[in-house]
Order: sequence, then structure tokens, then C-alpha cells
Amino acid sequence: MNNRGVAILLLSAIGLLVAIILFFSTTDKIHVVGNSTFLGEVEAQVLDTYLEGENLMVFLETAARMSVGTEDFGVSFSGYLSKANRVFGLDLKIADFEFVTDETSMRAICSRGFVIESGPVRYTVVPSFIIYL
Repeated sequence: MNNRGVAILLLSAIGLLVAIILFFSTTDKIHVVGNSTFLGEVEAQVLDTYLEGENLMVFLETAARMSVGTEDFGVSFSGYLSKANRVFGLDLKIADFEFVTDETSMRAICSRGFVIESGPVRYTVVPSFIIYL
């Protein structure tokens, strides 16, 4: 190997070493934009709040499906609503729902929305759904 090649290789190695030292010396000074320290933290909170709202909807649909087969639908569904209030921290009442039944389905139409909060995220759910008999 000639001297010119060794000199270029030596300069490249020194340049790489300087770049690595500069990179690692400034990584602790880099700040994430916004008030979050972790990338995707707020997005994860949004997803968790959305999933809690979807869990509420699944719970109410299942409760209505199980209450359809009972003698008194209103009493049975009210019991499930009180359980949903304890689990999700809401104030659901059977008076908030209007039930429309035909031969193949039952529609539950809620007259108001409920807010589910998780940290800075607020998710509004209007629990209206259809159950096919």
C-alpha cells in the first residue's frame, strides 16, 4: 500500500472518530418537540382512551343481548348499567336510552353522550347500538 492510501485511510478514521464523539456528546441535549418526553406517548394515551370507549360499547351491547332473553328487560339492563357505571366511572341510566324493537333487531338509541378521560385525552361516546335477534 502506498503512502497516499494510508493517509486517506487515516484521515477517514480520524473523521469517523470525531463524528462519533460529537454525536454521543450532544445526544443528551436533544429535546423532543412538545411537552412529551417519549415519542408516541400522547398517541398511546389517545389509543387507550379510544379502547376504553370501545370496551364500554361492547359491554353495553353484550348486556343488552343478555337482557333480551329475560322476563323484564328494563330491570336486567339497569343492573348491567349500574355495573358499567362502577367500571367506567359514568352515570348511565335506563332513562337515557330509547329502545326500538322490530322482528329482527333491537335498536338502543342514547339521548346523550358520555366523556371518558384518560390524562389529557377526552373521548366522547354516544352509546347507541343495534342488536340482531
